[in-house]
Amino acid sequence: MASRGYDVVIAGGGSAGSALANRLSADPGTRVLVLEAGRPDYVWDPYIHMPAALTFPIGNRFYDWKYESEPEPHLGGRRIYHARGKVLGGSSSINGMIFQRGNPLDYERWAADPGMAAWDYAHCLPYFKRMENCLAAADGDPWRGVSGPLVLERGPASSPLFGAFFAAVRQAGYSLTGDVNGYRQEGFAAFDRNIHRGRRLSAARAYLWPVMNRPNLTVASRALVTKIIFRGTQAVGVEFTHQRTVKRVRAGEVIVCGGAINTPQLLQLSGIGNAADLAGLGIDVVADLPGVGENLQDHLEVYVQYGSKQPVSVAPALKWRNRPLVAAKWLLARSGPGATNHFEGGGFACSNDEVAYPNLMFHFLPIAIRYDGSAPAGGHGYQVHVGPMCSDSRGTCKITSADPAAHPALRFNYLSTPTDRREWPEAIRIARTILNQPAFDDYSAGELSPGEQVQTDEQILAWVARDAETALHPSCTAKMGTGAASVVDPGSMRVHGTSGLRIADASVMPYITNGNIYAPVMMIAEKAADLIAGNTPLPPEPLEFYRRDRRDRQAAPSEEPPPVQVNEQFLCRTLDGGWPPEPATAPQRGILYQELDRTDERHDDRTAGTARSNSAMTTPNDPLPEALGLVQGAADAGHQLKILGGLGVRVLCPDFPPRQRSGQDIDFACLGKRRRQVAEALERLGCEPDRRFNNLNGDRQMYFTAPSGRPVDVIVDRLTMCHTLDLRPSFASPSPTLDPADLLLSKLQIVEINAKDAHDIVHLLSGVRVGRDGSHGSGGARPFIDPDRFGAVLAADWGWWRTVTGNLAKLPGLAAEHTPAAARFDPLIQAKQLLEVAETVPKGLKWKLRANVGDRVRWYELPEEVEH
Repeated sequence: MASRGYDVVIAGGGSAGSALANRLSADPGTRVLVLEAGRPDYVWDPYIHMPAALTFPIGNRFYDWKYESEPEPHLGGRRIYHARGKVLGGSSSINGMIFQRGNPLDYERWAADPGMAAWDYAHCLPYFKRMENCLAAADGDPWRGVSGPLVLERGPASSPLFGAFFAAVRQAGYSLTGDVNGYRQEGFAAFDRNIHRGRRLSAARAYLWPVMNRPNLTVASRALVTKIIFRGTQAVGVEFTHQRTVKRVRAGEVIVCGGAINTPQLLQLSGIGNAADLAGLGIDVVADLPGVGENLQDHLEVYVQYGSKQPVSVAPALKWRNRPLVAAKWLLARSGPGATNHFEGGGFACSNDEVAYPNLMFHFLPIAIRYDGSAPAGGHGYQVHVGPMCSDSRGTCKITSADPAAHPALRFNYLSTPTDRREWPEAIRIARTILNQPAFDDYSAGELSPGEQVQTDEQILAWVARDAETALHPSCTAKMGTGAASVVDPGSMRVHGTSGLRIADASVMPYITNGNIYAPVMMIAEKAADLIAGNTPLPPEPLEFYRRDRRDRQAAPSEEPPPVQVNEQFLCRTLDGGWPPEPATAPQRGILYQELDRTDERHDDRTAGTARSNSAMTTPNDPLPEALGLVQGAADAGHQLKILGGLGVRVLCPDFPPRQRSGQDIDFACLGKRRRQVAEALERLGCEPDRRFNNLNGDRQMYFTAPSGRPVDVIVDRLTMCHTLDLRPSFASPSPTLDPADLLLSKLQIVEINAKDAHDIVHLLSGVRVGRDGSHGSGGARPFIDPDRFGAVLAADWGWWRTVTGNLAKLPGLAAEHTPAAARFDPLIQAKQLLEVAETVPKGLKWKLRANVGDRVRWYELPEEVEH
């Protein structure tokens, strides 16, 4: 290895290093070597890949650098333990798997520094999108990426404690938001996480694993880079230890990706830093850059903990006697308590009216325990992790010896400024305000930490000094910019005063971002890859993001072909006139299913019969009028078409605002015995058939293009996705949509529901009553979700039951985001009724035998994508 040169040597195979290795080695002519000091991230290692095992690598020398701060003067002289990943994937292999970009104004703050104009949010957003595949993103969401290597799953937040938390947030006067990584960060929501199909998706697994067979990419683990080799001020290689041997390797470019602690350490060991400090250690100076190791920033946090008087937390999973079962369920099915990080929701808030954007972050956890897994409270409990995000405390990372094996001296200076000492009491009081709302009345057994005796500012600050821990977000020790204290050129990522040496990791951030820093680090790596490779940077996307001093604005609708002509009487009868208003009273609770045994009072001030204008339903880019026109045209010819999907939900719930759609496709169902006549009727209405596809697949699905150019799919008899749903019973009524129970089941049968499915499920349960005493149709009574139909499907197939009950149990985390203001019914109460039906409906022997097998065998099908 020492005798062979590389075009690029990357020092550090962590989060940023993994991304850079992937992007730079995409050019087959670029030879890339990655040197990682830690061990490989073995595919069999549950400490890395099991999300709930995140506490086990911390403090373990096989995974963790085990750093410790100097005595912190404002924390009573305590040394603060700092875990950093010493394994391929770096800290992304041992972190909490929370994905937060930060607030757009973080990047506007970056851009205000000298030389940083190209790092504003408009320039960073395209790289955030390029890296991610956000499974919860709505169609056409301009804020989210859907094709990147980093798969993001939205936390299910299905514990009743999460339902109580989001309800309490609103009762306390704070807002919910649809996506903290989207248009509006301020507010509370379920969090995106680096978890996919029950496994941690580290940077190594997302970026390195798929390309390890590239002939121009070499990855060496247990290879500690100890020095950058210079010829004058040009970096020409590195020195490293591997298999207890000191080796050297030539490099056209050296890219340091060690993170905010290892990177300034390596720079100083190599002669780059404060010249006076280096000379005192006997290190030859290559570049006098006093900013190296300065400007150290981090997030400090505490745990505000409450006991729970109901057994609803995840505490039992932590008991030693239960851990083998948790591990077995994860190993066999990637499910259960082991398949989540449990940090599934939280949010951002302002502690006072003087800040321009949120300065506090909250993580809610349905258990009372410390981050490292130690000192759990007895029994059941819950907590929020809270702390200021924009502290003006600054620290240092300085080497104390020329020995590469010696840890640098870390001094963070936590709690050292007046701003810190003001914001901490504000943070604790806001956390208590939320956790003491009526939504928690059924759960709260009283405050465990800090305890009711801690009340005054002085008492709170003393408790923080005793109990606070790092959130493990060190950053900013080799910051970008062109000012006197900067280290890295923001236009090339080169270290000032050198050539052939670049940095791309958390150390180059000028200011820490508002939230967990993994996502910003990956964005930096993505953007750095283009700057280093000489690629044309992605064009900026100057979208208008949420600001506290601006009202929300909506983009103008895009131009669409004009809709087909619709009979106005038919449209009005379907959308408005057919169903007389009824009282917005919720059905009786009955027996409550434990997974959803908490609702909130957020609907108390809502009333039914909200006025609306039909003109809002027929804008030029709206597919609904065209869909209804085709239903009408088929009906005139004596044939039935039923509207599926989100458009069907809109017909049944006309009071609610429609979901923003980008695909604009139209989905129908028809009876198999009438499919030829339906196809002929659609052709007469101007729909162009895909004859080859229809000839091959017409017994189950037909495809057309509407006169407007929109795709039209017609499902024949049965909808087959994760499960098979017989649609034929829906044709007993003249309604333009599926029976509401079937429409709901068509959404609930999806194993991994996304944001649009969640929207439709919550809207149906908010607008259509669960009951047996109504008929479905457009000529009289309002439609009802028939529990008998619902129960019959679930009683016939355990797989159906497993998927549907699992999705209904996620409703507490979904309802807060998607419940419309004009909701007629509480969707959580309705979900409880359906769960009660699922539990009590009689099941046959076949169902019970399959239930005994359980999750050990996959109970669903992977949806088939049919080409047309």
